[in-house]
Amino acid sequence: MTRRHDAPRIALILIGAFAGGLGAEALSVPAGAVLGSLVGALVVNLWRPGRRLPKPFREIGKTLLGTVVGLSFAPELMSSILTLLLPLAVGVTLLIGIGLLVALALHRWFGWDMPTALYSSTPGGLSELALTAHEVGAQGHIVVAVHTVRVVLIVLLGPPLLTFLLGLWPTQ
Repeated sequence: MTRRHDAPRIALILIGAFAGGLGAEALSVPAGAVLGSLVGALVVNLWRPGRRLPKPFREIGKTLLGTVVGLSFAPELMSSILTLLLPLAVGVTLLIGIGLLVALALHRWFGWDMPTALYSSTPGGLSELALTAHEVGAQGHIVVAVHTVRVVLIVLLGPPLLTFLLGLWPTQ
């Protein structure tokens, strides 16, 4: 249950997150809603440090996130899912295998606990991994830091790198 004295801080966090998300979207920052809200909440938390948001807020966030992801499955995707099974199986198997190798390296060479190493090396969305990392005993701040850096680097370096790589293959 939320304590009364937590209410102003929670309101500030939500205002900071919404302002950051809306501001980043208005500036057309790639993944602006996620990155902007992350920065907005971070700024508030650095200014007024405290506990995490109460569980009901986190559950509402997960529900909204699940809704957005669920709606991305368009009928045309569902009708062609059989043709995607083999490439999906190969791609996901490779991603999981590489993620496991990275997790083992993080655990062995840097002394990270396995839940943190696994959630930090798992390919996936920043918000999904950040929300679930704590539930399995991972160090959420490390998982968030790793995936935030990953998302920012992909957003900044991905387009020019992909343009370069695509230029290496001749078009048909």
